[in-house]
Amino acid sequence: MPTTTPATTIPQASAPVAANPLAPLQQQQVAGPGGMAAAMGATAAQVPAVPGVVMPGAAAVAPAQPPKPQPPPPPAGPPANISVATVDTSRVPPDQQPIVASLVNLHASCTPFATNPAKKREMDDNSKKIGQLLWRLNAGEVSEGVVPKLMQLCMAIDAADWHAANHIQVQMTTTDWDECGYWLSAVKRLIKMRMQGM
Repeated sequence: MPTTTPATTIPQASAPVAANPLAPLQQQQVAGPGGMAAAMGATAAQVPAVPGVVMPGAAAVAPAQPPKPQPPPPPAGPPANISVATVDTSRVPPDQQPIVASLVNLHASCTPFATNPAKKREMDDNSKKIGQLLWRLNAGEVSEGVVPKLMQLCMAIDAADWHAANHIQVQMTTTDWDECGYWLSAVKRLIKMRMQGM
């Protein structure tokens, strides 16, 4: 019988095992504290920030708000302790300076009639109210419609025409009370004092 030669078995080379790209991440999940969240945070930290894009695990940052404009300060009024003696009239226009001189003289001419405490308090109040009028003239806060009437009133006062002066102030009480009511009451009292002291 012919002799059979046993077949020789050739060992096959094993196929190379592909590297697992997730192995380091899986090791972090197993070995590192925090599991997947820690791995995700580490990965997000390596990615550069893109404006307007919020990465997973990163806190959203609100855009900066522009500063709100501040309201304008309220306009300053006359000082609380203003009077005929203390008011500043340096910026009163030249054509209105006769108003200042007339009212200051009217107040000064009535001062001797304040012979008792009640009249002295009344004169102090008159001084404060006339001072406020002069302050508003100095600040340019007397309307163009009132200035000519004031000039007519003061012309009558300077001429000692008390009846005409009283008539003008009564008309202004009717037509310009909203603007002039505060100081017109003082002018009325001063005119009355001068009429009684004649």
